[in-house]
Amino acid sequence: MPDLHFLVKTQVLNFIEAEGCEKASGATMSSKSFQGLKEQAEGAAKDAANSLGQATQDAVNQITDASQKAIDKASKTAQDGVEKATGQAAEAMSGFGKKCGLKK
Repeated sequence: MPDLHFLVKTQVLNFIEAEGCEKASGATMSSKSFQGLKEQAEGAAKDAANSLGQATQDAVNQITDASQKAIDKASKTAQDGVEKATGQAAEAMSGFGKKCGLKK
């Protein structure tokens, strides 16, 4: 799982490089331009964090679903085994009863 700080930093730096450099005039930038750039960078950081949060939730949901399917399959296999063993035991007892003359 990628580090959230790394993703946010990368997203912000990419945004600043793509958008901020075009808006800067020479070595100075007006306070208003800087504030707008800062707000856009913060928005990009929030978007990156939200995307990571959603990806994490999706992964948790997939793991939960897979775990439930595995549990369901194991339960079904165990139930089938119990039913088979019960049937075999019933047949064995019936045969034993016939041998002992208890049943005809």
